[in-house]
Amino acid sequence: LLSLLALQDPPITLLAEQNSDGINDFVRRAIVRSAQTADRIDGVWQQISGEVVPSWQQVAVPSTTGSRKLDAALSRDLLNLPLVIVQQLSGIPNAELQSKLQTAKQQTLLLYSREFPRSIGIQYDSSNSTVFEFNAYATWRVVQDVLSEPSKRSAYSRLLGESILQLAVTHQKLAIGASPRFSRDPTRLPEAILEARRACGELLRCFQSAGLFLSFTTSAFDSYDADDWANGEEVTWSYVISGSALVGASRLSQMRSAGCSPSDLLKAPLAACLRLYGVESLISEYFLDSRGRPDPRTFSDPQFYSDTLLEIVTL
Repeated sequence: LLSLLALQDPPITLLAEQNSDGINDFVRRAIVRSAQTADRIDGVWQQISGEVVPSWQQVAVPSTTGSRKLDAALSRDLLNLPLVIVQQLSGIPNAELQSKLQTAKQQTLLLYSREFPRSIGIQYDSSNSTVFEFNAYATWRVVQDVLSEPSKRSAYSRLLGESILQLAVTHQKLAIGASPRFSRDPTRLPEAILEARRACGELLRCFQSAGLFLSFTTSAFDSYDADDWANGEEVTWSYVISGSALVGASRLSQMRSAGCSPSDLLKAPLAACLRLYGVESLISEYFLDSRGRPDPRTFSDPQFYSDTLLEIVTL
């Protein structure tokens, strides 16, 4: 009862609210505050009655996309690359990093107990999308633990992106190349960002064909946006990625810590692709509930966040 009364912020005291604003303003404010209080009480009651569980009390459900087969060679290299780069930046021997990875996998099994029996879960084929997600999250825990300095994390992201971009060229026959005038000429040309967007689309199609996600859509972008960028203005566009094999791991990592993320396996090569054309960018990740916009009072269950929005802002 005390908790419910405390939700009235500020408490509704009719006599104290009467002032020179007039009775109409007073009534409107009273109605609005009463509705806000009712919403808060309703939200608390939903928690007490067990209708919903607050996000901070929920047990995360890692995967929402089901299992499927990924390109075996690409998935294996995507999981190996992060620790290769971590070793290069930190100087920690590979044997020690592998020991950290095994520990991280044992701890991660607690989050994936529904998907894997504890005794054999980490032995599955990593080309399975659920196992790939599991390993991506375990690897992220090692990266996050070893690379605590922001400068090293920035270097990690850059090296990871360039390495994955090369993997896409090798494994998926990605055909992109930047004209020297785009990558070396400091003058911004409208053609550069248009070519960069085309190349990013090709890169995402390569990842899609490898099974990393099921589909993607992109927001509109035209010659007017290209001219704005050429004139030094900030421009933005976004990709909505559906059925990503990384969505569960990325969501779990975002709930626990800022910094690196399993989604760097997608974001970093996109940033590297843009740099080929002289476009520096900031890429942010958001999770979408494919059922539509949730009611904030219901503490929407994050297990339904099956789509990912990648927002690209040029710098």
